[in-house]
Amino acid sequence: MDRKQSAGRRGRPKGDAAEEKVGGLGLLGSTIALADKEHDLSFAQQAAPEPPPPPGDATPARVRQWFPEAFLWRPSVVTDGDGVASVDVRVPDQLTDWRVLALAHDRGGHQAGTERTFASVLPVSVDPVTPGWLYVGDTLRVPAQASALARPFAGRLELDADGALSGSGAGPVALLPGGSALVPAALTAERSGSGTVRTVLFDAEGRSVDAAERSVDVRPTGRPVETLRGGVLSAARTLDLDDPRAAQQDLAVRVFPGPLAVFQAELARVADRPPGAYGYALVAGIRALSSSAHVDVDEDALRTLRIRAWQRLVRASRSPDGPQATALLTGLVVPGDDPLAATTHARLVRTLEAAQRGDGTWSAQARSNVQHVLVQTAAAARALPEDRKGARLRAAGALERLLPNVDDPYTAAWLLASGVLDTSLRPALEARVLEGIEDRDGVHTLLPADPRLKGPMGHVSRAEHLAVTWLALAHRDDLPWKGDLLAELLQGWSASSGLGAGWADAIALQAIQQGLPAIDAPVTVSLERDGLTLATGVLDPAQPKLPVTLLAQGAGPFTVRTEPPVPGLVFSATHTAWVPFDGSESLPGVEVHADASGLLAGQDGWLTLTVSAPSGASVSVHQGLPAGTVAEIDPASLPLLTDHEVFQDHLELTTRAFGAGDVLEIRVRVTPMFAGRMATRPLHVAVGRESADLAPLVWDVR
Repeated sequence: MDRKQSAGRRGRPKGDAAEEKVGGLGLLGSTIALADKEHDLSFAQQAAPEPPPPPGDATPARVRQWFPEAFLWRPSVVTDGDGVASVDVRVPDQLTDWRVLALAHDRGGHQAGTERTFASVLPVSVDPVTPGWLYVGDTLRVPAQASALARPFAGRLELDADGALSGSGAGPVALLPGGSALVPAALTAERSGSGTVRTVLFDAEGRSVDAAERSVDVRPTGRPVETLRGGVLSAARTLDLDDPRAAQQDLAVRVFPGPLAVFQAELARVADRPPGAYGYALVAGIRALSSSAHVDVDEDALRTLRIRAWQRLVRASRSPDGPQATALLTGLVVPGDDPLAATTHARLVRTLEAAQRGDGTWSAQARSNVQHVLVQTAAAARALPEDRKGARLRAAGALERLLPNVDDPYTAAWLLASGVLDTSLRPALEARVLEGIEDRDGVHTLLPADPRLKGPMGHVSRAEHLAVTWLALAHRDDLPWKGDLLAELLQGWSASSGLGAGWADAIALQAIQQGLPAIDAPVTVSLERDGLTLATGVLDPAQPKLPVTLLAQGAGPFTVRTEPPVPGLVFSATHTAWVPFDGSESLPGVEVHADASGLLAGQDGWLTLTVSAPSGASVSVHQGLPAGTVAEIDPASLPLLTDHEVFQDHLELTTRAFGAGDVLEIRVRVTPMFAGRMATRPLHVAVGRESADLAPLVWDVR
């Protein structure tokens, strides 16, 4: 359906050359009562869609396929001298009421705004009610709805599925004016991929009067086993990836044209997961890199990220200790237009300064070895702003006094990355750092840190080690192989867990921002197997936000190739093997049982999670939800939890610490939309750094 929308501010004297701008024009599939009666900002609209063709016209109905929830945002529409502007838009295929909001201002600062609604309708229509996703093996019943507006209608409705889905349904429909009817159909998810559900409504003479088509994503089942590979693409690279246990194997290769693409990928990854202080580091990096690359910033996405980051930051910064203040300050880059974040930043700085010992060091424990004190002090000094000269100077003196105790590359890297030591002390520390790097057939790799070493927050992650080592050597232009460290850092990136540095993700971003090369000419990337090209993409220097993602299924060996070769260009590959659950999966000492029996489609029911764990443990549970299921934690269960989030396809719950013999029963009110037998994502259980993916609950909904 094509509509034309006109928006303008009336009442201006003709001949006035000053331009007006409609500062915001948006269309949404919802209704909100809001209008400015004092200004005449009007909309003109074409007539409603024409009725079906008259008898004798065999033209089939157009298939409706485009169903976005919102479809127009024009932030800067310039009017003519009369204050009138016309915007051509295509209206989506939803049959609904649309809300149009327009805001205008002139050069004198005068403002106006209005809201209008219009209906997108058909005299007779049909729509399949489909889930957003399914899992292989799911079987369910879906309804197709036929509706009539002003006149009665008699005909036949047919539904069929193809692609990754199978199934069909058909039945007669007899509609009164303003009435509707449902025809059920059975669907089966046969394989992973995309499935299509199409409905067609025929009149009594067999002519199609409306048709609608919706896509359904079918996901694989099993326990996901990820293998990560990556490196530098200065030449073709071969990846030998295979898991014979798997019913399905997927490969995703991402090649980044520069650091902005990595930041953009992280922005997409955390969109539904509030990132706390790390969100501020992402926003600051995207702004800086977008400015230097002269590309537009997605202000809406950054604003949303900042709001969610602030919500998580407020909770995390209520009463932090020294190490927590260090972790938060590491990521909290405060924008100039955020006074609340600035206030929190200043409070965290005071907290960290107050935690500094009289000898200039920081230590979270009353008793700790020298190595741990060194890295905690280096991390805290790095987190402090440069204008806190007193605390940083005391930290520099403490690190210099303890320098003879540095006998490993990891600790030496932290002292160099602290940024507070005198340059005369660098050569000896750099030599120590280089002892931890090995040349393996032309690829430089970082040797694992001694397991006895502790990081600033305790555990030493590989990503943190790589990032800190790169930053320690960042100024060394005589080390061209430094890019290998960044390649390995990005090799560990995944769409589910990101860079994997935990609290030090912001430090990893700093290394990527400083060290990842950007391309200056288009580069073609191809993914091959057995001499056949499976996928290709082009890295475009004019689109520095967009990595190339190449997808393939099956086992390797795969070859990744670029043309022309670009020294330092890095890639990350994630190979996922979907291994059948065999019942042996477990997390020692932890038991989680899920029950959702007796559920009826469209009615409230209960999901009950029974959790037991050793005394003192706190358990994180990710419980999947079938598509279309509404979930809400029972208020009576909230005292058992320290954190909970409800997402579209799963719940994330964190229990309080268990007491001796505790068994926690957590109840969740659920309302399933569809009837059938449906799987979900694996049941993920974690305690500390230990985690396991368990067989998911299969939901039987009548």
